[in-house]
Amino acid sequence: MSDNRKMCMFTKKITKLAGVAVLYIALGSMSAGAQYTSQVKLMTYNINAEAHESKSYSDIAAVIKEIKPDICGMQKLDSVTTRSSQYVLSWLSEQTSMPNFEYQSAMRNYLSGSYGVGFLANQAPLSTRRLWIEKTASEQDRGVLEMGITIDGTPARVIVTHLAHEGASYRSSQIKKILTWIDSVSTTDPVLIMADFNADSTESSMQQFTNAGYEYVRDKDGKRVDITKKINHMLYRPKDKWIVVDAGNPVYAASNRNPVWATMKLAGVPVKDEKTALKQNCAYRQWTECNTVHYELPARSDVTMSLYTIEGKKVYTLLSNQNVDAGKHSLSVNVNGIKCGMYVVRTSFSDFKTSSEIVITD
Repeated sequence: MSDNRKMCMFTKKITKLAGVAVLYIALGSMSAGAQYTSQVKLMTYNINAEAHESKSYSDIAAVIKEIKPDICGMQKLDSVTTRSSQYVLSWLSEQTSMPNFEYQSAMRNYLSGSYGVGFLANQAPLSTRRLWIEKTASEQDRGVLEMGITIDGTPARVIVTHLAHEGASYRSSQIKKILTWIDSVSTTDPVLIMADFNADSTESSMQQFTNAGYEYVRDKDGKRVDITKKINHMLYRPKDKWIVVDAGNPVYAASNRNPVWATMKLAGVPVKDEKTALKQNCAYRQWTECNTVHYELPARSDVTMSLYTIEGKKVYTLLSNQNVDAGKHSLSVNVNGIKCGMYVVRTSFSDFKTSSEIVITD
């Protein structure tokens, strides 16, 4: 059986067990009741897949359960590789009783699977966005994952990523792309970024964040909380919309990186214009399984949907500005003449854009 067929069967299995958690994309109903009331506890954790290999991740699960975050962003996640045959994020979701999980691949077709970043969350995200940063030279590919949430009814965006270890120039390029991607949606939304940046805050690459108005999470004494390795950070923007209630960087033996956590509050953010209001009241959902795209529209809309290779080359258009009724729909991908493998489905309607990965099989 081919690796692609194995991946397809595995995706179907996870979809059945966990709804649309694996390949779920949403521009979500931000006007829904608050997911997190008053405050939210966030945590970033590099779980060191290389050291775990085929061993149990029970030590990582124990750390997460002890800290008890509402949202846990993780780096170095294996997904059905020859090194770790399980979908690690799904397993951690079960072990920690955090039912919602989102994954973004960085290194694709890696050890017969993939490797990347992800979120565990107590509440389902109201929106998700994904960015894949392809390598330019000797560095590794990188992934960026964003979740939309509300805190006491106020919308915010939480982002997890993992930057290059190969050098500052690579990190600088990656940060520039990430900042452009964040600002393509809004330059005023409350945003929090958590990551293993592989860089101290004093590095010139990281100064791009402070130049863009981001602040480092600090403890009650005003000290940055990334005290053990000085490369795992949380940053937030705008300063006047976030309140750091508490934060820490405890030491554990489970990984060669220690978790950074912070409890955050938000001041209220008013809806300033009709376009923002539409976005906060509009739910679009898209998820995929082998050779099929599923999507749900909140209202009748003109939809454009295209299939691309992982490298960004357009294969063909699935829907071209087609008027589609509100509700749930499924669209089969014509696989004639297409090589088996992973592709990207990009969709746009009513000024909204989203994408999701799809596995094409015979």
